[in-house]
Amino acid sequence: MMNIIDEEMIKLLKLLHEKLHQTDNNNQGGITVNLPAPLRTPEAMALWHKAQDAGYVDKNYQPLISRTQSAMLAFEITKRLRIRNKWKIFEELWHRQNIRSDYNKALNQQQYYDFVDELKKNLS
Repeated sequence: MMNIIDEEMIKLLKLLHEKLHQTDNNNQGGITVNLPAPLRTPEAMALWHKAQDAGYVDKNYQPLISRTQSAMLAFEITKRLRIRNKWKIFEELWHRQNIRSDYNKALNQQQYYDFVDELKKNLS
């Protein structure tokens, strides 16, 4: 039979385990990844999961695709979530500059249309 102290200790250990697990899941090489509020809504999280399943981003929401494709992904996500300041939010999240330039470069590439179609299919 457990006493009250043992029960409280178990609750505390479970809570500590959950907190450590959350931190570990959001840790990127020692850097905690905190998604900005507009990118962590339920609708946004559904898009992130689809992007992860498609191999576009890792578990820390960092791109696994080229810079131009990443910019196209950022554009598509912010369009669907109706985020106005699209480039700044992703530049901070991905620790990159000039994502808008990457997007403009993508517009001049043949792969643009193929990748846009792929994004629409995989994020729907």
